[in-house]
Amino acid sequence: IETADELMWFAAHVNEGNSSAKAVLLNDIDMTGKTWTPIGNTEKLLYTGTFDGQLHKIKNLVVNSENEGVGLFGYADKGATIKNTIIGSGSSITAKKCVAGILGTAVLSGAVTIENCGNEANISATVYLVAGIIGTCYNKSGTLTVKNCYNTGTIKAPSYAAGLCGQAGSNPKFYFTNCWNSGKYEVDEGQTSGAVFGGNISNFNGQLVNCYTLNTTQLGSISFEETDLTSGRLTWLLNGKSAEGVWKQTLGTDAHPNFTGEPVYYFEVSHNLNLLDLIQIGYWVQPTIPEGIEVAADGYGILVWDKASYDAETDHTVTSTTAQKI
Repeated sequence: IETADELMWFAAHVNEGNSSAKAVLLNDIDMTGKTWTPIGNTEKLLYTGTFDGQLHKIKNLVVNSENEGVGLFGYADKGATIKNTIIGSGSSITAKKCVAGILGTAVLSGAVTIENCGNEANISATVYLVAGIIGTCYNKSGTLTVKNCYNTGTIKAPSYAAGLCGQAGSNPKFYFTNCWNSGKYEVDEGQTSGAVFGGNISNFNGQLVNCYTLNTTQLGSISFEETDLTSGRLTWLLNGKSAEGVWKQTLGTDAHPNFTGEPVYYFEVSHNLNLLDLIQIGYWVQPTIPEGIEVAADGYGILVWDKASYDAETDHTVTSTTAQKI
């Protein structure tokens, strides 16, 4: 798929009954001026195939609908996989309920996988059940796997609004891994919302592994700060405190972790570290100097590169909170 018209043809093809059709995006898609009907538009015509966006963005996707089950995909089940797809800038989606950037409704009589996907659009529901990645999941016995996904868009509904998943029944199994949310989620006063999950958290039958939410926690997510978005720290954390992984970021250019930037090298020390160890691996350290030890003038950091400068039997430890690899 290379154009908006071809993407619309694919949606119509699936909605004519070709539920297991596969597709690959070859470039970014600009949906300006197009009227969108979700892929898998009803429960009877739900999507069961594999859609690979190859890390391209679908931009300027604007939807104003009175239907439910609305997003890039409407309904999915039975082994459906949606991967490497980002709903990008200029997009917004508004519908009745079960609304999201990626998938409105996971039916979950079988398995649904959403991997390496992002939503940067503002998403709204006029009733409830809205989120950045998936609007709702039916109360069946299947499995939903959401891995390496993010939301930065603002999510709004009278109730049940969330960064990642609007609501779900208690029967399906849920697995969220290496996901994050920085988008706002807004509901009427006293109504239910959440950074990860918008519904009753007692219904959440699953687990979160290494997931991060801006300035808050929910269901075991880990709180991060606004500065972590631009500094590269969140990217490093999402990769399991490693430069290796799907998460990338070109520092100074990218506003947040993504899939197409540069690897991020980040070194963080929060405990006493032997200076000899630092010499051996070559790090620039901004230390807190132990009382009575003179290692650098005026409190500046030390560039440790010369192992011969220190004696392994008499070297001292420093406490460092920030370090950059050289």
